[in-house]
Amino acid sequence: MRRVIAVVLAVGFIMGFAGAAPAQSKVRECFGIRGGAGWFPGDRKELQAAVDKYLADAGDVKVEGKPVAVIAPHAGYRWSGPTAAYAFKPLVGLKYSRVVLMGPSHYEAFTGGSVSDADAYATPLGQVELDKPAVKVLLATGACRSLPQADDREHSLQNELPFLQTVLKDWKLVPIVVGAFQKDTDIEKLADAVKSVLTPDTLIVVSSDFTHYGPRFDFTPFTTDLKENIRKLDQGAADRICAVDYKGFRDYMAKTEATICGRQPIAVLLKVLDGRKDIRGKLVRYASSGDQTGDYGDSVSYASIVLSRAAGESRAVLKVELAAASEGAEKDEKLPEKLTEPEQKLLLTMARAQLEKAIKERQMVDPQEYAGDLTRKLHAAGAVFVTLTNHGELRGCIGDIVAQQPLYQSVLKNTVHAALNDPRFARNRITEKELPDIHVEISYLTPMKLIAGYTEIVVGKHGVLLEKAGRRAVFLPQVATEQKWDRDTMLRQLSLKAGLPPDAWKQGCTFHVFEAQVFGENEFAGKKAEEKK
Repeated sequence: MRRVIAVVLAVGFIMGFAGAAPAQSKVRECFGIRGGAGWFPGDRKELQAAVDKYLADAGDVKVEGKPVAVIAPHAGYRWSGPTAAYAFKPLVGLKYSRVVLMGPSHYEAFTGGSVSDADAYATPLGQVELDKPAVKVLLATGACRSLPQADDREHSLQNELPFLQTVLKDWKLVPIVVGAFQKDTDIEKLADAVKSVLTPDTLIVVSSDFTHYGPRFDFTPFTTDLKENIRKLDQGAADRICAVDYKGFRDYMAKTEATICGRQPIAVLLKVLDGRKDIRGKLVRYASSGDQTGDYGDSVSYASIVLSRAAGESRAVLKVELAAASEGAEKDEKLPEKLTEPEQKLLLTMARAQLEKAIKERQMVDPQEYAGDLTRKLHAAGAVFVTLTNHGELRGCIGDIVAQQPLYQSVLKNTVHAALNDPRFARNRITEKELPDIHVEISYLTPMKLIAGYTEIVVGKHGVLLEKAGRRAVFLPQVATEQKWDRDTMLRQLSLKAGLPPDAWKQGCTFHVFEAQVFGENEFAGKKAEEKK
């Protein structure tokens, strides 16, 4: 069996469920286009020409790193289209399989989120299929409901679709209309729900116009220097968004009462990204209707913001965390306590239950079922890999190399990742029929330790993280033993896995090593059989 580990790093995403979508039967048509009058042109050729022109006019929009989220306006294309194009232009040529699209509710008052029960959204450019398994997960969290009245007349989601249809290929939609009345607890719950459907190739799009100024909007906090004061008000909000400052944004909105219609979905986005030091935002375009009419007495502002995960920042965050882990290991000569046999059995039981529930129901288990048996060690932060095999053949292996959350939670999360999100098995996921043949193995990792060079690596004892030129790859300690590799062979394979030449390990690489306590279902099944004898 060859395990080529798919790593979920310390800055990794939470699980997303995959599965075949049902045949389309219910289509949500666009609201308010009426053959060309309204939000955007109703004729396919006219709409495509308009979007293409807006994107072309945006030119080369430079952002650092791959976008993980964008914020774009949703007013009629005559007003906001040129600005919206700046948010979507950096996505051209990139690959995303899922788009979580959040927008405010303009017509219905409710808390939480509403997810359409349709099978697809339609625009004049064609249909966009909904990611039904992801929708099911959102509904199961309780943070989202399916409220037809929230979607019937709502334009905030549909107005982003023609741009997404133009710049992206082969993706599915997760549409969320966010209610206008949200407490912090509501936002936190909805953010946790969104996290549950995020994968490394998920894009979040938030639809929002910015300040609505004037008597028509019952918002006139100043009466002089309107253009400049409106711009300053919007800049204050944009600054907090670009800093990924959830609390700062919420406080700013409460203090200024700025009439940003998408403030709630923006807050959800910032809560999803809260604490992510590798994310940076950039205001790539700002304009207002007043710029077109010359009248700022009744004006709506439009902002396009791109939030990206810069490769350099991501590596820097990982290095800091690895350094902290290494330092901790060096200061504390005593490695983390090994798990007892009852603790191992409990984690395997939880992993098996999670595997069954993920495959059969696309849901998470309730940890409270095991609360009475969870020990201090299982509540402590722990880094684990979960490996799934079928009669020795790998069917999924994913984990964390740096402890991020309680050990038992890491086991549950990575069981789902290994079963449903290992990219090597995207076309051949574990099936319900296959479950009885799946073997679960857990590797409980010690903290990473930086070593001076590869000569310090002990095959069979050390797992290895190799880094060079911004690329990295990891093998668990048991991989080399299972493959009957010596050290040089293992390092050649590790270099290739990192996308480097096979001899890259010989010079210029950084190495971290770790050990692992490895235990699996077969081990305990064997013991049980012996006891029966």
